[in-house]
Amino acid sequence: EGNLWLGSVNTLQWFNPATNKFWSPDFSKPENKRLGSSYILNFTKGKNGNMWIATSYNYFYRFNKKDSSFTHFSTFPATATKGTILVAEINNEVFAIHPEGIYRFSQNGNYLSFSKTEKDEIINAVPDHRNNRIIITTFHSGLLRFDCTTAQYISDFTGNAIAQKSNVLCAAINLTGDYFLGSYQLDYFGAKGNLHLSFAKDKNDEYSLHAEKIV
Repeated sequence: EGNLWLGSVNTLQWFNPATNKFWSPDFSKPENKRLGSSYILNFTKGKNGNMWIATSYNYFYRFNKKDSSFTHFSTFPATATKGTILVAEINNEVFAIHPEGIYRFSQNGNYLSFSKTEKDEIINAVPDHRNNRIIITTFHSGLLRFDCTTAQYISDFTGNAIAQKSNVLCAAINLTGDYFLGSYQLDYFGAKGNLHLSFAKDKNDEYSLHAEKIV
Protein backbone atom coordinates (compact mmCIF):
# COMPACT_ATOMS: atom_id res chain seq x y z
CA GLU A 1 0.00 0.00 0.00
CA GLY A 2 3.05 2.23 -0.15
CA ASN A 3 3.47 2.83 3.59
CA LEU A 4 6.77 2.35 5.39
CA TRP A 5 6.23 0.92 8.88
CA LEU A 6 8.70 2.14 11.50
CA GLY A 7 9.28 0.68 14.95
CA SER A 8 11.76 1.68 17.62
CA VAL A 9 12.39 1.31 21.33
CA ASN A 10 9.68 3.79 22.28
CA THR A 11 7.29 4.50 19.41
CA LEU A 12 5.39 3.20 16.38
CA GLN A 13 4.64 5.17 13.24
CA TRP A 14 4.53 4.82 9.51
CA PHE A 15 5.43 7.08 6.64
CA ASN A 16 3.61 7.60 3.32
CA PRO A 17 6.09 8.79 0.65
CA ALA A 18 3.27 9.90 -1.67
CA THR A 19 1.94 12.42 0.85
CA ASN A 20 5.22 12.94 2.71
CA LYS A 21 3.38 12.46 5.99
CA PHE A 22 3.87 10.38 9.13
CA TRP A 23 1.07 8.72 11.11
CA SER A 24 1.15 7.48 14.70
CA PRO A 25 -1.47 5.76 16.87
CA ASP A 26 -3.23 7.70 19.59
CA PHE A 27 -0.71 7.25 22.39
CA SER A 28 -3.08 8.79 24.92
CA LYS A 29 -4.72 5.36 24.99
CA PRO A 30 -2.89 3.22 27.60
CA GLU A 31 -2.70 0.08 25.43
CA ASN A 32 -1.27 2.01 22.50
CA LYS A 33 1.28 3.67 24.77
CA ARG A 34 2.28 0.25 26.12
CA LEU A 35 2.75 -1.05 22.59
CA GLY A 36 4.92 1.92 21.63
CA SER A 37 7.28 1.30 24.55
CA SER A 38 7.56 -2.47 24.04
CA TYR A 39 10.65 -2.32 21.76
CA ILE A 40 9.22 -3.30 18.37
CA LEU A 41 11.23 -5.99 16.57
CA ASN A 42 9.34 -6.96 13.42
CA PHE A 43 6.31 -6.30 11.22
CA THR A 44 4.59 -8.91 9.05
CA LYS A 45 1.53 -8.48 6.86
CA GLY A 46 -1.59 -10.50 7.59
CA LYS A 47 -4.91 -10.93 5.81
CA ASN A 48 -7.31 -8.09 4.98
CA GLY A 49 -4.57 -5.50 5.25
CA ASN A 50 -3.92 -6.23 8.92
CA MET A 51 -0.39 -6.11 10.32
CA TRP A 52 1.34 -8.21 12.98
CA ILE A 53 3.74 -6.44 15.33
CA ALA A 54 6.34 -8.44 17.28
CA THR A 55 7.85 -6.83 20.36
CA SER A 56 10.80 -7.58 22.60
CA TYR A 57 9.08 -7.04 25.95
CA ASN A 58 5.33 -7.46 25.44
CA TYR A 59 4.62 -10.44 23.17
CA PHE A 60 2.80 -9.30 19.99
CA TYR A 61 -0.09 -7.27 18.57
CA ARG A 62 -2.38 -7.24 15.55
CA PHE A 63 -3.22 -3.95 13.86
CA ASN A 64 -6.76 -3.89 12.44
CA LYS A 65 -6.84 -1.81 9.28
CA LYS A 66 -10.61 -1.21 9.42
CA ASP A 67 -10.63 0.81 12.63
CA SER A 68 -6.87 1.36 13.32
CA SER A 69 -7.14 -0.58 16.58
CA PHE A 70 -4.62 -2.94 18.16
CA THR A 71 -5.31 -6.36 19.66
CA HIS A 72 -2.79 -7.59 22.21
CA PHE A 73 -1.93 -11.31 22.08
CA SER A 74 -0.53 -12.07 25.53
CA THR A 75 -2.08 -15.38 26.64
CA PHE A 76 1.13 -17.40 26.84
CA PRO A 77 2.23 -20.18 29.22
CA ALA A 78 4.01 -18.92 32.32
CA THR A 79 7.32 -20.35 31.04
CA ALA A 80 7.26 -18.35 27.80
CA THR A 81 9.71 -15.53 27.16
CA LYS A 82 8.07 -12.15 26.51
CA GLY A 83 10.02 -11.43 23.37
CA THR A 84 8.32 -12.40 20.10
CA ILE A 85 10.83 -12.49 17.25
CA LEU A 86 8.28 -12.61 14.42
CA VAL A 87 4.62 -13.43 13.80
CA ALA A 88 3.45 -15.54 10.84
CA GLU A 89 -0.17 -15.95 9.76
CA ILE A 90 -0.46 -19.26 7.91
CA ASN A 91 -3.57 -21.36 7.17
CA ASN A 92 -5.72 -18.94 9.17
CA GLU A 93 -3.67 -19.61 12.29
CA VAL A 94 -1.12 -17.39 14.01
CA PHE A 95 2.42 -18.54 14.86
CA ALA A 96 4.56 -16.54 17.29
CA ILE A 97 8.25 -17.32 16.96
CA HIS A 98 10.24 -17.07 20.22
CA PRO A 99 13.84 -18.06 21.04
CA GLU A 100 12.64 -21.26 22.73
CA GLY A 101 10.17 -22.35 20.05
CA ILE A 102 6.90 -21.55 18.27
CA TYR A 103 3.56 -20.77 19.92
CA ARG A 104 0.35 -21.32 17.93
CA PHE A 105 -2.80 -19.21 18.34
CA SER A 106 -6.23 -18.94 16.77
CA GLN A 107 -7.24 -15.71 15.06
CA ASN A 108 -9.27 -14.64 18.10
CA GLY A 109 -6.26 -14.92 20.40
CA ASN A 110 -6.76 -18.36 21.95
CA TYR A 111 -3.49 -20.13 22.76
CA LEU A 112 -3.42 -23.56 21.09
CA SER A 113 -0.01 -25.23 21.40
CA PHE A 114 3.76 -24.88 21.77
CA SER A 115 6.49 -26.56 19.73
CA LYS A 116 9.88 -26.42 21.45
CA THR A 117 13.14 -26.47 19.53
CA GLU A 118 15.28 -29.37 20.69
CA LYS A 119 18.76 -28.37 19.55
CA ASP A 120 19.16 -24.64 19.60
CA GLU A 121 17.67 -21.21 20.21
CA ILE A 122 15.93 -19.40 17.38
CA ILE A 123 17.51 -16.17 16.13
CA ASN A 124 15.19 -15.19 13.32
CA ALA A 125 12.53 -16.55 10.97
CA VAL A 126 10.79 -15.97 7.66
CA PRO A 127 7.35 -17.36 6.67
CA ASP A 128 7.16 -19.55 3.57
CA HIS A 129 3.46 -19.19 2.72
CA ARG A 130 3.60 -21.23 -0.47
CA ASN A 131 4.68 -24.34 1.42
CA ASN A 132 2.83 -23.74 4.73
CA ARG A 133 6.04 -23.59 6.70
CA ILE A 134 8.38 -21.26 8.56
CA ILE A 135 12.10 -21.09 7.86
CA ILE A 136 14.10 -20.62 11.06
CA THR A 137 17.66 -19.47 11.65
CA THR A 138 19.58 -20.58 14.75
CA PHE A 139 22.83 -19.91 16.61
CA HIS A 140 24.52 -23.26 15.94
CA SER A 141 22.21 -25.48 13.88
CA GLY A 142 21.90 -23.49 10.66
CA LEU A 143 18.46 -23.52 9.06
CA LEU A 144 15.43 -25.37 10.37
CA ARG A 145 12.08 -25.83 8.69
CA PHE A 146 8.93 -25.79 10.80
CA ASP A 147 5.97 -27.52 9.13
CA CYS A 148 2.84 -25.63 10.22
CA THR A 149 0.60 -28.61 9.45
CA THR A 150 2.49 -31.28 11.41
CA ALA A 151 4.18 -28.92 13.91
CA GLN A 152 7.50 -30.68 13.25
CA TYR A 153 11.00 -29.22 12.91
CA ILE A 154 13.15 -30.57 10.10
CA SER A 155 16.89 -29.89 9.83
CA ASP A 156 19.19 -30.13 6.81
CA PHE A 157 16.18 -29.99 4.49
CA THR A 158 18.03 -28.22 1.68
CA GLY A 159 20.84 -30.70 1.18
CA ASN A 160 23.25 -27.77 1.15
CA ALA A 161 26.04 -27.73 3.74
CA ILE A 162 26.13 -23.93 3.75
CA ALA A 163 22.57 -23.89 5.07
CA GLN A 164 23.77 -25.76 8.16
CA LYS A 165 26.43 -23.19 8.91
CA SER A 166 26.40 -21.92 12.49
CA ASN A 167 25.31 -18.41 13.42
CA VAL A 168 22.78 -17.81 10.65
CA LEU A 169 21.35 -14.43 11.63
CA CYS A 170 18.52 -14.07 9.13
CA ALA A 171 17.10 -15.53 5.93
CA ALA A 172 14.98 -14.52 2.95
CA ILE A 173 13.24 -16.49 0.19
CA ASN A 174 12.84 -15.24 -3.37
CA LEU A 175 9.98 -15.98 -5.78
CA THR A 176 11.63 -19.14 -7.12
CA GLY A 177 12.20 -20.65 -3.67
CA ASP A 178 15.93 -19.91 -3.46
CA TYR A 179 17.46 -18.71 -0.21
CA PHE A 180 19.57 -15.81 0.99
CA LEU A 181 21.32 -16.33 4.33
CA GLY A 182 22.74 -13.51 6.40
CA SER A 183 25.64 -14.76 8.48
CA TYR A 184 29.18 -13.45 8.80
CA GLN A 185 28.89 -13.23 5.05
CA LEU A 186 25.94 -13.21 2.65
CA ASP A 187 25.14 -16.60 1.08
CA TYR A 188 22.79 -17.37 -1.78
CA PHE A 189 21.88 -20.90 -2.82
CA GLY A 190 19.22 -22.75 -4.75
CA ALA A 191 16.48 -24.50 -2.81
CA LYS A 192 17.67 -27.79 -4.32
CA GLY A 193 21.28 -27.16 -3.36
CA ASN A 194 22.39 -26.73 -6.97
CA LEU A 195 23.75 -23.20 -6.76
CA HIS A 196 25.79 -21.36 -4.19
CA LEU A 197 27.34 -17.90 -4.12
CA SER A 198 29.02 -16.09 -1.22
CA PHE A 199 29.50 -12.37 -0.77
CA ALA A 200 31.85 -11.44 2.06
CA LYS A 201 32.85 -8.08 3.47
CA ASP A 202 36.46 -7.00 3.53
CA LYS A 203 37.79 -8.67 6.66
CA ASN A 204 40.59 -6.12 6.79
CA ASP A 205 38.05 -3.38 7.41
CA GLU A 206 38.31 -2.70 11.14
CA TYR A 207 34.87 -1.04 11.16
CA SER A 208 33.06 -3.97 9.58
CA LEU A 209 30.84 -6.06 11.86
CA HIS A 210 31.14 -9.00 9.43
CA ALA A 211 27.45 -9.76 9.90
CA GLU A 212 25.08 -9.35 6.95
CA LYS A 213 21.48 -8.34 7.56
CA ILE A 214 19.14 -8.92 4.63
CA VAL A 215 15.57 -8.05 3.63
